[in-house]
Amino acid sequence: MGDGDGRRRRVFVEDARGDGSYLRATWHPERRAFVLSTWRGDVCTGAVRMPVGSAGELVHMLVDGIAEAATRPNEPQAPVGTPTTTRDVLARARAWIRRLALSA
Repeated sequence: MGDGDGRRRRVFVEDARGDGSYLRATWHPERRAFVLSTWRGDVCTGAVRMPVGSAGELVHMLVDGIAEAATRPNEPQAPVGTPTTTRDVLARARAWIRRLALSA
């Protein structure tokens, strides 16, 4: 999405789990801020307004991650969404209970 000048103002990133969740990032030049929001289907589940001055650190981390992924061989990973430790199971259970409490 742009203003006719070919510049992007919105990006959608699908969640790797493939569960219908995604991240939406939008640029608001009039406020000099980005909005990063998480969505499940058509429902916004959270948002962060990030001033343009803070974006550099996020971009730097993303570039570092891309560079690391490009230079390291693929390593076997646990299947997406599969807890690997008791701590992971407890964290997922707590998150599920919180979601239930919020929807009640």
